[in-house]
Amino acid sequence: MQDGTIVKGSDGREYMAVGGKLVAVEASPAKAKAKAKAHVATVSTFKPIEGVYKGKATLQLAGFPHPFTFGVTRAKLILSNLDAIRSFAAKNAE
Repeated sequence: MQDGTIVKGSDGREYMAVGGKLVAVEASPAKAKAKAKAHVATVSTFKPIEGVYKGKATLQLAGFPHPFTFGVTRAKLILSNLDAIRSFAAKNAE
C-alpha cells in the first residue's frame, strides 16, 4: 500500500498508510503522519514490496519513514557490489 493512502478499518475508523504500517487518523492525516515518523527502522522492520512504475518492476524497502524504491538496474548494481556494501555497513555500524 502506498504511503498516504487512507483506508477505513472494520471498526469504522480511518487509517493512513505510513512507512509500511497503518496509523489511526485521529484529527488530520498530517498529525497521523507525524505520529508515525517516531518509528525507528531496523533491519528486522524492512518489508519488501514489489510494484510497478511506468511499466517497469520495482522493489520498495518500507521500514524507514521514507521508503527506498529501486528498479531492476539498481538491484543488479546493488547485487554486484554486495560485498562492498556489507563491508561498509560493518565498518560504520552504529
